[in-house]
Amino acid sequence: MPVQNQDGDALQGVKEITRALGLDAKHRQVVRSWVRRYGLPAVFLGGRWYARRDSLIEWWRRLEGRLVNAGEPPRRAP
Repeated sequence: MPVQNQDGDALQGVKEITRALGLDAKHRQVVRSWVRRYGLPAVFLGGRWYARRDSLIEWWRRLEGRLVNAGEPPRRAP
């Protein structure tokens, strides 16, 4: 189940972002890689990653097939 925080949409930290994408904690580096390689909508501010759940869902829907074909780690749709 995706992580919910106070406003239900803002994600703080790689751990929350990986959970929202359906990735295991061991895939934390994937977030950084996907930001660079695929334009994952997350930003690094003050030593912490931030993203918005709605932006991640939209991004996922656009790129899901491309990521699977590129052999990226298994995950479930957000």
